[in-house]
Amino acid sequence: MPAPRKDFSSAVEMYELGASVEDVADAFGVSRQAMWKALTRRHVAMRPRAPKGSDNHFFVHGLGYGPEKIAARLKVMKAIASRQLVRQPCEACGESPIGSDGRSLVHGHHDDYSKPLQVRWLCVGCHYREHHA
Repeated sequence: MPAPRKDFSSAVEMYELGASVEDVADAFGVSRQAMWKALTRRHVAMRPRAPKGSDNHFFVHGLGYGPEKIAARLKVMKAIASRQLVRQPCEACGESPIGSDGRSLVHGHHDDYSKPLQVRWLCVGCHYREHHA
């Protein structure tokens, strides 16, 4: 008897709200490729691949996913683990979404990477809109 199929209807909703294929795949415990296939099978209009150069929102002062952004992210993750920082509900919509694996889908958004522990808490969809508004 084959294993029961996973219900990916909420994955479609997450992706359409702005979560990346990687974030959705992590939430469902599958690979990015498996999630991409699941979404395309459901006729989801896939967003274009990441833009190049300064059009890519991951570029920090023209350096791409630069060392100050990586350092800020690591400090936030360590602060959450040590309970120095506590995740709050999304500042934009007030929601506190949880992935199917129990992980929080609220991200810390930095307005200034030189102040790594000063974050705004945004859910996946609102965080995407913050970068792509």
